Amino acid sequence: MLRFKHLLPLASLFLVTLYMYFFLAVQNKPSNCGTLLISSPELKSSQIRGGSVNISHHILQRRAIRLTRESRYLVQSQLRQWREKTPPVGELAKQIDELLSVFSDLTDLLEVNVEGLARVEGAANAQRIALQRLSNVFNAELQKLQNPEDCNKVKHLVVDINKACGFGCQLHHAAHCFRLAIASGRVLHLINSTYSYSKSGFSSVFKPPTSCPLPETVAKAHTITWGSPGYEDAAYVYCPIVEQLHEIPKYAHPAVPTSIADTLAHLHGAPSIWVSGHLLAYLMRLRTGEISASVERLIRSIRGTPDSTPIVGVHIRRTDKIKTEAAFHKLEEYMYYADQYFDKLDAERLMRARTEEWYGDDTSPLPSHITRRIFIATDDAEVFAEARRLYSSVLSSNGSPRYEFIGDVQRAQSASLSTRYTHNSLLAVTADVFALSYTDYIVCTFSSQICRLAYELMQTHPTRLGDASMRAQSLDDTYYYGGQQPWSQVIIVDDIETGMEAGDTLAYLGNHWNGYAKVNLPKNKGEAIRPAYKFESRLMEIDFPGFNASFP
Repeated sequence: MLRFKHLLPLASLFLVTLYMYFFLAVQNKPSNCGTLLISSPELKSSQIRGGSVNISHHILQRRAIRLTRESRYLVQSQLRQWREKTPPVGELAKQIDELLSVFSDLTDLLEVNVEGLARVEGAANAQRIALQRLSNVFNAELQKLQNPEDCNKVKHLVVDINKACGFGCQLHHAAHCFRLAIASGRVLHLINSTYSYSKSGFSSVFKPPTSCPLPETVAKAHTITWGSPGYEDAAYVYCPIVEQLHEIPKYAHPAVPTSIADTLAHLHGAPSIWVSGHLLAYLMRLRTGEISASVERLIRSIRGTPDSTPIVGVHIRRTDKIKTEAAFHKLEEYMYYADQYFDKLDAERLMRARTEEWYGDDTSPLPSHITRRIFIATDDAEVFAEARRLYSSVLSSNGSPRYEFIGDVQRAQSASLSTRYTHNSLLAVTADVFALSYTDYIVCTFSSQICRLAYELMQTHPTRLGDASMRAQSLDDTYYYGGQQPWSQVIIVDDIETGMEAGDTLAYLGNHWNGYAKVNLPKNKGEAIRPAYKFESRLMEIDFPGFNASFP
């Protein structure tokens, strides 16, 4: 017999989500949406606090989507467990299968309609425009800081990108130092004369981050490091790897510059990841020529024509990290979440046919038939054969192939351990990362630096994706940044069993994607597994004295 008492908490959660949906629907009037149409000058912090721009609407809308997804994780995980323990035939198995199907359809429709509230009446276009303007302001400030009029009158931060780790790890190391540089008003320099991936150096593929020359004596001598006595006054300071820092800088992830924090929190669901994405995008500006042209061709092939259906990016890491930093995951596990995304698109297509309810939604219309396009990036070339074996014979209702797999076996082979640290491998991983960032949704393992890198870069395409903070699903870890500060979560509802109250903060150790999360309880009460819906990320707003990007 099913233990339906376990469904009572999630039923309450689902009802709360439905209530939030109806509350948002009432609030989503044309007069409110009109205030989102940002004209120059851009959003002002005073406007946000004053309520003329409805920040509460966006916060509640994002929370409703998160609660919907946590409901899905919880219910489907429980039902699948019960289904595995039930004989394959019989009335009970049939009931569980039916409940799984109905609940999936219901959560798809709920999420589609909650997302729609942030898109109709011109709201989606307004948000994309505002995010693009914010990106422009942020990038302009990076350009100004990195290319001063007189290089001798500014201070500098030097980082050796050749950290003894993989490509994603090296980029995250450089971006960590870039944060420190912009916060302190220093020019960032990359030492890349010796680079593990290419004898030609990091700069053979990517543009140098600054026009300022780096004295050869400084490049060879790392006498003054960040955090050492007197480093604040030194003209040239070396940024060590995070493992060598005695104290995590207050500017490290997830810190967000105060000057943009309010605006960014209104427009985007993950402000700290947005900042990291823009720093990484600046460091990864491709040199013009064949390299950038080949990446652009790949992106065009992924995006397809304006009539092409959306595409899911799947990143599968299977070589050096398995059994050390990550578990092995079958292709079917990735495809489970890819199918969920496409199922939601099918629900959206049906809902958007009700055009009178979706007035003012300018996002691209979905075709009557959605081919499930999957871009695969992997270090295991066998994944492509696996995909063909498992899915090539699966047909859609109209008799056409249900799936279209896109990827390159040669790029996968170049990522093998024997050829990984070569120039060709550098080009291949660069292409894969950019391609993943240009998909509509990413399924991967956040234990992988490449996966997190692609997700971060995805946040820098606002005109196409808007707020892309919810466009990824990890099979293992929640998002984190190596060397980050303690990233507190805030409790949004009381947790009677542990004595936690709304407003308390705690350390979040990970989401199990089954409705529960592992946390460190406040006041040194140890670890616990608690319902994941009760916790939200907390904005860490820090003054960056050297960074002056803001809206007038």
